[in-house]
Order: sequence, then C-alpha cells, then structure tokens
Amino acid sequence: PECYVEAMEDEHKKEWFEAMQDEMNSFLENNTFELVKLPKGNRALKNKWVYKLKTEEHTSRPRYKARLVVKGFSQKRGIDFDEIFSPVVKMGSIRVVLGLAARL
Repeated sequence: PECYVEAMEDEHKKEWFEAMQDEMNSFLENNTFELVKLPKGNRALKNKWVYKLKTEEHTSRPRYKARLVVKGFSQKRGIDFDEIFSPVVKMGSIRVVLGLAARL
C-alpha cells in the first residue's frame, strides 16, 4: 500500500493494522516520543505511514512492516528551525585515532 487508506482497504488490512500497532508500541517501549501541547503559533509536522512486505529466507510467511515517518521536507528555515548541524568526521581525524589505537 502507498498510504493508510490503501492499507485499510487492502485484503490484508488486519496484518497492516497489527504492523502499525507494533510500530507504535515500539515507540512507547523505547520512549521515542513525548506527547506535548503544541505551543500557540507553532505547527506540527505531518507524518506518513510507509508499508513494506518483508520476505525472509527461513520462513515462507511474509512479514508486514509499517514505519511512521515525519515529512521533514516541509520544514521552513527560520520558522521551524534556525540552524542545521550534521557532525562529520574528517579523514585525517580517523587516521589519527586508528594510528593511536594501533600503537596500543
């Protein structure tokens, strides 16, 4: 299925629904998110369910997998966030650490 509506109209809707429940239970068990009141003037990011049918070698029965993803591409700089930070390691730093580790 490409979307929630398609999953719920699919002949395997029970399996897709259980996969979505498993995903939400995983979020709760791992304290992945916290429900908060949306501050006035802010907007929540939209999300989407992504569905995948996984086949595994040791079993003939497929596994239904559902992931809840956030549509982060809809964020606007200066409104939803101010800066972007992505830590990147330089190759020289990796060489130094590996060199030190090799000497130990």
